[in-house]
Amino acid sequence: MNLKVKDRLISVKSVALESKPFKKKLIGFAKIVVSVVLLYYAISNISTEQLLSLWSEISLFYLILSTFLFLLSQLLSTARLNIYFESNGIRLDYWTNAKLYLVGMFYNFFIPGGIGGDAYKVYSLKQHLGYGIKKSGFALLMDRFNGFTAILVLIGVGVAFIVPTLRSYLIVFGLVLFFLAYLLKYFNRFSTTQTLLHVKAFVLSICIQVLQAGSFIVLAKGLGIDDKYVEYCVLFLSSSILSLISFAGIGAREVLFLETSQYFQIDPQASIAASLLFTFITASVSIFGLYYHFKSPLKQKLK
Repeated sequence: MNLKVKDRLISVKSVALESKPFKKKLIGFAKIVVSVVLLYYAISNISTEQLLSLWSEISLFYLILSTFLFLLSQLLSTARLNIYFESNGIRLDYWTNAKLYLVGMFYNFFIPGGIGGDAYKVYSLKQHLGYGIKKSGFALLMDRFNGFTAILVLIGVGVAFIVPTLRSYLIVFGLVLFFLAYLLKYFNRFSTTQTLLHVKAFVLSICIQVLQAGSFIVLAKGLGIDDKYVEYCVLFLSSSILSLISFAGIGAREVLFLETSQYFQIDPQASIAASLLFTFITASVSIFGLYYHFKSPLKQKLK
C-alpha cells in the first residue's frame, strides 16, 4: 500500500480517537436528541394501541430466530475484524476478540457521547498488549469501510430488483466497480494472499448484512408482513447509513419506514414495530458486554 495513503487513513482515525471529550459528548448528546425527536415523530403518526397489539401477538419462535440471526451476524463481524487485525500484525484468538467486540457493542449502545466501541478496543489493545494506536486504528477503519461498501452494494442490488431498469443495473455495476477500485487503489501493492484476505472480508461483510436484514425480515414476518421483502431490506440497510445522524440508528429507521410507506406500499405500523423490536434485540445482546467490561478479556489473556 502507498505509505502516504496509509498514513492519511491512519491520521483520520487518530484524529477521531484524540478528539476532545467535550466534543464527543456534544455529538453524542445531539444524536440522542435527534433520535428522540425522530422516534416521537414516527410513533405519533401511528397507532400506539395497534403497535402494542402487534408486539403482544408475535410468536416467541420469531423472536428467537431473529436473535439467532443477529448473533450469527455479530460472530461473523468478529471474524471480519480478526482478518484486519491479523493483516496489521495484531494477534488475538477468535474468542478473545469476540469478547472485546461485545464490550465495544455495549459502549456504542449504552454510553453515547462517551468513549466509543472502537476507541475502547484501541485503548485496550494499547494498554494491555502494547499494540500501537495507529496499527489498531487503521485495522478498525478498514473494517468499517469494508462493511459500508457491502451495504452500498446490497442496496444497489435491491434497487435493481425493485426497479428493474437500465439505470438500476448501472447503479449496481457502478457499486461493483467502486469496490474493485477500492481494492486496486489501496491494496495493489499487497501480495496475492493479502488481497484475498480483503476479498474474504468483503464476502463476510455481505453475509453479515444479509443476516441482519434477515433478522429484521423474520420479525416483520412474525408481525404479519408477507410481501415486499426486498423493499423492507433496502430500507433497513439504508437506515444503517442514517445511523450517522442518530443514536444507534434509533428514530431514523422508523421515520424512514414511515415516510416511504406510501411510495413502496409497505405497512408503516408493522415495519416500525419490527424496527423497534430489532433495536430491543440489539440492546439485549449488547448489555452482555458489561460483564466483559469488568472482566477484561485482554487482562485474562495476560494471565
